[in-house]
Amino acid sequence: MKKIMKVNNKYEVEWKDTFSQNGWWDKEDLFKEAERCDYYIKSVGYYVGEQSGYIIIASSLSTLSDDRPYGYIKFIPKGAVKTTKYISK
Repeated sequence: MKKIMKVNNKYEVEWKDTFSQNGWWDKEDLFKEAERCDYYIKSVGYYVGEQSGYIIIASSLSTLSDDRPYGYIKFIPKGAVKTTKYISK
């Protein structure tokens, strides 16, 4: 069952990070590196919504402004999300 996230509630979102490497690699070494670099990030913020395949969270929520209340925004690709956990209202 899909969790329904509510706007302006605080959540922890665990998502698979992207990474890059420089230099020249063969296919076998790249696949080994991909197995080793299985990194997950935990971000905490206020749920803003979903748009164009992203979950949008804000680290700050202002009570001073109704038209621009969100600060320090993260756009997390929905396909990279492992878990979401409700924290508070």
